[in-house]
Amino acid sequence: MKSARAPKLTPHEQTVLKLLSHAPKPLTAYAILSELHPAGFRSPPTVYRALESLLKKGLIHRIESLNAYTACNHAEDHNHISPFAICNACGTVEEINSAAIARAMKKIAGEFLAQLEKRVLEFSGICHNCAKKHRSA
Repeated sequence: MKSARAPKLTPHEQTVLKLLSHAPKPLTAYAILSELHPAGFRSPPTVYRALESLLKKGLIHRIESLNAYTACNHAEDHNHISPFAICNACGTVEEINSAAIARAMKKIAGEFLAQLEKRVLEFSGICHNCAKKHRSA
């Protein structure tokens, strides 16, 4: 029986993943390029190749509505479904780890699709912190 091993990463993939893992919010490809320019990233294709590979390996997510990327909170499960909660006020994005939501999404998708290719669900609104700030203002 084989043990699950972390996918092998190129130096560019490692650098992009490290940046996304430490970023407080999702980053666009151009923000990543800007941040990593001192590390030798000179062109958008370099960033896009690393992002595409990290997406395929299940180590990052693309937040569709923001056209931005974030590190996966539970990258050990490369086939999971994670919805995201996005605050329209402060830009905070939270990956929701809910087995119940994942089961419901798989069930609904299975009723309509023979093969699920994209697993994206995003909720947007105002987070509790921003709502609290607004009420106190």
